[in-house]
Amino acid sequence: MNPITRRVVIDDVSAVHEARRAAAQLAADLGFCEVRREQVAIAASELASNAHKHTRGGDVYLQPAPHLPGPVLEMIAADHGPGVAAFEQCLVDGYSTTGTLGAGLGAVQRLASYCAAYSCPERGTVVLARFTAQLDPPMWTPPVRRLDVGALALPAPGETISGDAYTIAEDPDGVTVAVADGLGHGPDAAEAARTVIDSLSELTGLTPAEQLRELHARLRSTRGAAAAIARIDRVSRTVRIAAVGNVTCAVWEPDQGLTRLAGRPGALGIRLSKPFEQVVPLTPNTRLVLHSDGLHNRWDLTAYPGLFTGHPAALTAATLFRDCERGRDDATVVVLGALDAPLHGDFG
Repeated sequence: MNPITRRVVIDDVSAVHEARRAAAQLAADLGFCEVRREQVAIAASELASNAHKHTRGGDVYLQPAPHLPGPVLEMIAADHGPGVAAFEQCLVDGYSTTGTLGAGLGAVQRLASYCAAYSCPERGTVVLARFTAQLDPPMWTPPVRRLDVGALALPAPGETISGDAYTIAEDPDGVTVAVADGLGHGPDAAEAARTVIDSLSELTGLTPAEQLRELHARLRSTRGAAAAIARIDRVSRTVRIAAVGNVTCAVWEPDQGLTRLAGRPGALGIRLSKPFEQVVPLTPNTRLVLHSDGLHNRWDLTAYPGLFTGHPAALTAATLFRDCERGRDDATVVVLGALDAPLHGDFG
């Protein structure tokens, strides 16, 4: 089951303390020692403070890193600032655009086990920092190629439980990823979404279209759900996708660009047209995006030059979440890269 994302909205100086507190609490929940918890808290303070001082505000997202051998704490700061053309300069201690000491982002890079960023002028900056429990983490070295996962999942405003859910399951031949969106929000929507995700482990060996048909029968006693299922087959080198309802699926490949894949109208457990599958070739650079209708699907990659090339999937997920969240429903986005990677490797 997907980890829960905690969001701290950076709209006031008091939010800096809240980001620090929330990060330290998550580190404690993950079993980090006291010294490492303090290092995580310092990094959260720096990122939140930067967003407060230098931008129009933003968010700090905290969660156990999706689909990584743990414990790994993932911290993402996404702001609505002017962006930085040469962001790598900001990671050097002493560099500042505002006359301050300029030690913040450099400190985050030193404390984190892994740090990366994407910045787009006039749109803002997203910083990703991941922390293992290890003290004095070594300098980052490129990992063995592995599935690259970025995901955020938050409940609707005022709710403590999300009616969305997602899963990512690897096996020797490939990967199955699914996003489910229970109708409405709250506990009943969450139950429907969980039924989709929990049932998929019993439906291995079926195609995505066949899985949707089976799920439709299993969800008749629930509120119903929209869902998308993608199967990345590393043997046939294809991505096979089937969807029902308002879950957006998109595939990006450098030579072909972005292809949005349409799902069938309806809802699992209520009304299901005959599912059909769309199949696209798998290349070393293919990226897959799935998200619920808590995000609008009008995003245009031409507005984010280079986002899908050379950046971790987590930065793509957070950038889309920052700019496309509707703000009135459960919202989940999952981005996968390195789809042809073997079933092993270091984290990153």
